[in-house]
This record gives sequence, C-alpha cells and structure tokens, in this order.
Amino acid sequence: MEDLSHFNNPETLVFNDIETVTLTDRDEKPLYSETFTNQRTLYDDIPQYSCEICRKTFTSQLDIFVHKEMHSKEKTFRCEICGKYFVSTSVLTKHKLIHTGEKPFHCDICGKSFTQNSNLVVHQRIHTGEKPYECDLCGKSFVNKSHLVTHIRSHTGEKPFHCEICGKAFSTNFLLKTHRQIHTGQKLFHCEICGNSFTQNSHLVIHIRSHTGEKPYHCEICEKSFLTNSHLKRHKRIHSRGKPFNSET
Repeated sequence: MEDLSHFNNPETLVFNDIETVTLTDRDEKPLYSETFTNQRTLYDDIPQYSCEICRKTFTSQLDIFVHKEMHSKEKTFRCEICGKYFVSTSVLTKHKLIHTGEKPFHCDICGKSFTQNSNLVVHQRIHTGEKPYECDLCGKSFVNKSHLVTHIRSHTGEKPFHCEICGKAFSTNFLLKTHRQIHTGQKLFHCEICGNSFTQNSHLVIHIRSHTGEKPYHCEICEKSFLTNSHLKRHKRIHSRGKPFNSET
C-alpha cells in the first residue's frame, strides 16, 4: 500500500470544497484520516487521477484514495457459486446477482429491470430525455458521466488504455478488451440461431441480420436497403456516377 505517513491531520473540517477521507482496515478500525481540498478542473467530470493498478480514473483525491484502499484490502468474502473473492459483503452481494439473474430495480415506465439502482437511474433518462452531463468544448450532452469522459477524449486525443502485447492504445477499456481478442483468438459473441461466434459484438449484430432479413440502412434516392452503412455508402456511388457520395448534393 502507498506510504501514507505524511498524512497527519486527523481533524474533520466542514466547509465548502473540503472533504475528509477516513480509511479503515478489515475490522473497520481507522487507519488514517485526512482532509483534502477537492479541486476540480474547468471540466468538472474529467478524471484527473488514475489508479496505477487498474487504470480506473477519478475526479478527486478523495475518490482515488478510497478506491486504492479497495486494492489494499484482503479479499476474504468468497462467492460459493464461482469461487471469486471480494473485499466486502456488499460487493459480494452485488456480484451474486450475476448468478441468480435477480434484477430488483424496476423501471415504472417500461418495466425493464436492473441489477443496480445506478443502472436504473441512467436508463430512466431515456424516457425523460435528460442528459445532465454536458461537454464544455462542443456542448454535446450525455446521459451518464462515463459517456462524457469517453467523448472528451475525442477532443483531447487521450488513449489511456494500452495493449500489453502490441502497445496499441485505446480511448476506452471496452475497445481494449475487444482488441485483445485479436491476440487471443477468443470469440466471445455467439449467435444463438446458428452457433457462429465472433470477436466483436458489432460483427454479431450484422450477422444476425442475415437470419432476420433486417436491412436498416436505406437509400433515399432509390429506396434500396442494406445490411450495413458501409454497403449503403458503396451503393450511393452508383447514383453519384462513381464519385464519392456527398450527402449535401
């Protein structure tokens, strides 16, 4: 665990922009307590602190120090179903929902259910149209913070997730995980109709259309339909006499 001996302020201060973090051991005994000024940048939701262990990012010193304690804690709570260990009973309880399929949080509007209340809150914004996270650079809004963080990287060019095999970098952990399948040969996305497997979910989605006959991309000139947007763009060159299609013409 990181040396925290330089933290020596046990007092709890309560006033604007001040946060006090208290970390505990497994018996809930205080390890140390420290007061931080929770300074944020112009872009309130851009992560400024990165965990060197798992690369998760945070917006304040408070958040990252609490998070790092999760790594330092011994994982003593075991899932009897799959054998995985967790740092607390609350984390274990959430994990078990994966096995039971239980989704206790229900949307009152459409009836869809979720394993966590936070997922329900984000889902409900689909119905309300609420997008509370706005990009200060271009004004685009998003339903949750993670989407905003990913979007901001399109402005900054930041790619914090690196492949340890080839060194290629990605803007999201999801893209990194998808990329790794190139090296491992894993095909995690399976067609329930014919059993074919794919390295990317997007490839599976396109494949399933071969079963359903769905062609969601339509040419506004001749009304012909296609499986993918790339097929539609290739088709439009017929109308533009071999020139790259310009949607404004």
